[in-house]
Formats: sequence, C-alpha cells, structure tokens
Amino acid sequence: MSEDQKAAIEALSFEDALTELEQIVGKLEGGQAPLQESIDIYERGGLLKAHCENLLRKAEARIEKKSRWTVTATLLALSRWTARTVRESLRLKMVEVCDAKIAQKGDAVGLSFYAFFKNKNDDSALLMEAATWWISTHKLDHFVKAQRIKEMVLAGK
Repeated sequence: MSEDQKAAIEALSFEDALTELEQIVGKLEGGQAPLQESIDIYERGGLLKAHCENLLRKAEARIEKKSRWTVTATLLALSRWTARTVRESLRLKMVEVCDAKIAQKGDAVGLSFYAFFKNKNDDSALLMEAATWWISTHKLDHFVKAQRIKEMVLAGK
C-alpha cells in the first residue's frame, strides 16, 4: 500500500473508517472478491482497524484526562465549600452554646471552639470541623465573643 493511501486512511474520521471497514468485512465474509482484491482489501482493512483503534485510544485518553480533572475540580470545590461551611448539627450546637453562654455571663462573654464540646474527644470529626471553621477559614483568635460567633453562624459564614 502506498504512502498516499496510508495518509488517506489517516485523514479519515472514525465514523468513515469504521463504515469502510464494515464494508470490507462484508465483502470478505461474502467471498465476493477475487483473491488479489481480497488480499488488497484485507490489507486496507488492517490499516483501517489500526486507525480506528488509534482514534479510540486518543478519545479514551482525552475522556480519562477530563474525568480526572472533573473529579479533582469537584473534590477541590467540595473541600473549599466544606472549609467555609459547617454542617447543620454543628451550626445549631454553636448557636445553642452561644445563647447559653450569653445568658449566663452577658454579651461580652468570649469562648473558644472547645466550648461546643463537653468532652474534647466525644466527636473528633465534628471537633476538627469546628477547628477548621474557626482557625483555617475565619482565622479567629483563641477566644472570641460569643455574640460574634453566633452572628457569623447565623449569617452562614
């Protein structure tokens, strides 16, 4: 097969190459072509098959790359969202504790994120979530006025 013929195959779209390959397979299976023509179209069919496989590999690689980027972007967005927000149960607990501390000691009372936990280890995942919200996301000092914390939580920060 000449270089021009090989180049012509390389220029075909996947769909066109597959259609031609299916026609070749039909001809070969039907025994409709003389021996030399069968050999020639069999050779062309091999090149078409290789071309289709190559195009499929390239498409799969692009999809895989996009999938990895999509998953990575989704996880990154989710982690950023999680860092900015806290789950509803923690939000409710934070408001409840702030209200109780303000009622006991007045508007000037300060507290740390440990105030939301009776035992520092009773729910380590929730404790880490509160710490992340407090320290990493909002860069709060160790003690902050309960009223400010309550306002931030109610504002959805």
